[in-house]
Amino acid sequence: MIIMYFFFFLFLYFPSILLCLLCLLKDRYKIEDIPPEAQSFSLLYAVVFVTIYQSYEILYTAWYQKPIFGYGFSYAREELCVFIFVFMILILILFISKKTKLPLKLILNIQKCHVYNMLKMGSIFIGIVVLISLLPGDETTHGLKDNDLTLLESLPLPILFITVITTIGLSPIVEEIVCRGLLYSPLYRKIGRPAAIILTSCIFFYMHSSALFNYGVSYNIGIFIKGLFLTWIYDKKKTLVHPIGFHMLFNVLALYSDFFES
Repeated sequence: MIIMYFFFFLFLYFPSILLCLLCLLKDRYKIEDIPPEAQSFSLLYAVVFVTIYQSYEILYTAWYQKPIFGYGFSYAREELCVFIFVFMILILILFISKKTKLPLKLILNIQKCHVYNMLKMGSIFIGIVVLISLLPGDETTHGLKDNDLTLLESLPLPILFITVITTIGLSPIVEEIVCRGLLYSPLYRKIGRPAAIILTSCIFFYMHSSALFNYGVSYNIGIFIKGLFLTWIYDKKKTLVHPIGFHMLFNVLALYSDFFES
């Protein structure tokens, strides 16, 4: 029984254990087009945040299966907990950046021209989604599913606001800072570009491991492909604005597909 629990623990925290082992490797590769001070930070920052994320996913999966702390799983409680968790991670990132002189501004590398271009693309994308939802169809609520309409009507307005803010705003920013900002560059320096892109995408998938137990195969494959694309575009553009922007757009689409028929 002890051996079974040991291997189960290894499976749950495999990304953190692997990253700890990779910390022992010396840097062998240099990232092009990035200032030295922006790529000199340790992989340990990513280890800390990946471990925190994985612990939350384990708690989420357990809560999905049975009540925790006397409270059963519900959509409203889930959204509130996700908001609190992601907000605390963001505060912790800012705190560590200040205390350890982690070059967060250089890691983000966000310029006004980047933001302007992504806002234009985002506006076009959201406009297309809205137009599609307004097309005439069989549903009187423009494609809104009956069960989801009941769910929306039962949720307090603050929870709906928190859901949108977390899904489209906070989560993409925090996840991209952790996966692409803090994780990818140290991995690149140790194992090279191709391996770093694949491993970063795998860990991004692992950080959503609750989907492995609670959702279908296609959903999980989509998460991995999404991670590959976001890591590739970060490697290509050398700025977090593009993965953050596309991550937000993907989440807009996911939020739309959760409540609307395709």
